[in-house]
Amino acid sequence: CTSLASITIPDSVTSIGSHAFDECESLTSVTIGDSVTSIDDYAFANCTSLTSITIGDSVTSIGNAAFRDCTSLTSVTIPDSVTSIGNSAFYNCDSLTSVTIGNSVTSIGNYAFEHCTSLTSVTIPDSVTSIGDYAFYDCESLTSVTIGDSVTSIGIGAFYECTSLTSVTIPDSVTSIGAAAFYYCTRLTSVTIPDGVTSIGDLAFYNCTRLTSITIPDSVTSIGSSAFENCTRLTSVTIGNSVTSIGSSAFENCTRLTSVTIGNSVTSIGDYAFYNCTSLTEVYYSGTKEQWNSISIGSNNSNLTSAKRHYNTSIPHYYPVSVTSPTCTSKGYTTYICECGYSYKSDYTEATGHSYISQITTPATHTTTGIETFTCHCGNSYAETVAKTTEHTYNSVVTPPTCTSKGYTTYTCECGDTYIDDYVDATGHSYDNGVVTSPTCTSKGYTTYTCECGDTYIDDYVDATGHNYTSEITTPATHTTTGIKTFTCHCGNSYTETVAKTTEHTYNSVVTPPTCTEQGYTTYTCICGYSYVGNYTSATGHTLAWQTLSVASCNTDGVMHGYCENCSYFEVETTPMIGHADNDGDGNCDSCAYTLCNHKCHKGGFGWKITLFFNKLFRTNKYCSCGAAHY
Repeated sequence: CTSLASITIPDSVTSIGSHAFDECESLTSVTIGDSVTSIDDYAFANCTSLTSITIGDSVTSIGNAAFRDCTSLTSVTIPDSVTSIGNSAFYNCDSLTSVTIGNSVTSIGNYAFEHCTSLTSVTIPDSVTSIGDYAFYDCESLTSVTIGDSVTSIGIGAFYECTSLTSVTIPDSVTSIGAAAFYYCTRLTSVTIPDGVTSIGDLAFYNCTRLTSITIPDSVTSIGSSAFENCTRLTSVTIGNSVTSIGSSAFENCTRLTSVTIGNSVTSIGDYAFYNCTSLTEVYYSGTKEQWNSISIGSNNSNLTSAKRHYNTSIPHYYPVSVTSPTCTSKGYTTYICECGYSYKSDYTEATGHSYISQITTPATHTTTGIETFTCHCGNSYAETVAKTTEHTYNSVVTPPTCTSKGYTTYTCECGDTYIDDYVDATGHSYDNGVVTSPTCTSKGYTTYTCECGDTYIDDYVDATGHNYTSEITTPATHTTTGIKTFTCHCGNSYTETVAKTTEHTYNSVVTPPTCTEQGYTTYTCICGYSYVGNYTSATGHTLAWQTLSVASCNTDGVMHGYCENCSYFEVETTPMIGHADNDGDGNCDSCAYTLCNHKCHKGGFGWKITLFFNKLFRTNKYCSCGAAHY
């Protein structure tokens, strides 16, 4: 039924079956007759265009996922006849801004309003006894909640990540707050836990970063793990005298917590219960020091154990007042809140009762009754039937004129009768200032004028510019072949001309450098194949680097090698031996100590001694036959 736009369920129908109108994507409005008693599972699921629904006063139950993913639905009134709202009944109705729950509803199913991200407020009537798990999960625009006086339990994650919720009053009838019930309600500034609550679940108020104080009444016996973890603005906590256990990480990372009052019934404090409570300085304990020492305190609670403890005492109460005005259905009262977190209510005033304003929400026609809705400022509403009219009731649809066609209005009654009137002349074309297409070398330029309707025409032609060539020798001419000159325009067009042969050879030169033994020369080669050699240069000759292999001695020649630095050529030279020399006259060679003479030619006898004396005296030499001189 993808084309069905509206439906009225007649009074003869008593129930709407499962998936009856599932995925009727064009359905915009539904009126359910007063004889219908039940709306079954997925009856209107995925009706993504549905904006309004009128539920008859005889309906007693709304099935699971009955209006799931009706993403255009903006408001709904659940009549007093309904007693139960099924699981995921309005899941992901993300345009739903207001809902009125009738006074006979006793239970709100799991996930009933999950991901209704536009829902801003909700009043849960006194008839409701339980709020299902994740019933209002991710209702990120929800700012206030009024919970009726008959609710006994708040389910797991009931208000999980309601990040705009600023305050909530939990009635005295509630006995348990489920795990993660107010998880990540980052704008929640105050909450009053009544005297009937016996347990606070794990993660119940996790990351409620604007919560400043909390009083846990004497009725509570246990505080769950991480119940108040990361409540970074919490400054004081009063824990009632019936609490026996404080769960692990219960107040972890409450960095502004300065004081805590603990009753004498506590027997165990879990690991990390007060971990990173870096501002905690005062602990008020109603029991004795001996009783305190008997408490089992888990690991990583140094901020608690190092704080100053006051035994057999509590902080005296000081009560500023906070007045809660009465509403249409709830009494007003005054809350007296001590800075320690303890509070109580008094001075009740009666509920004001509803004050309704009426509005025709569905006009009556000559074929169907209309609906008049009465709405109170609190959000509560009810509807009354408006009698059929006696004439056609036309809806008008205007078709505006175009450049070439007349406009008109189509009048249609819901009975099917229709007519056209109120013609308006065509507007005629309205062209823009034009888009200029510039001329090219070969094509004319022009201006294109376009109307907003899409019609176009071309005018204001401009002559082509013609080619503008630049030339380049792309193949040079030689004396054996012609060359080519190429002419190219900026547009890419080109042509070539032949360049005549030259009259002489065109040479390329290759230089062969000289070596140590060979001349250098230049080889000149023409592209025709002819070549000759010229420009000879002399051989460079060898450039020798000498290396001494052995030095000349008294009785052997020296040897030197000379290697060319540029080629493999080498030479060998010898230096003559130097011979023995005895310059000091001792008969031995000065260099190698070889014995040349023993100088016995003048030695011996007295005359030799006298001669030697006078030689030394007058510095005269006496030579040996070997040639050595003696003094």
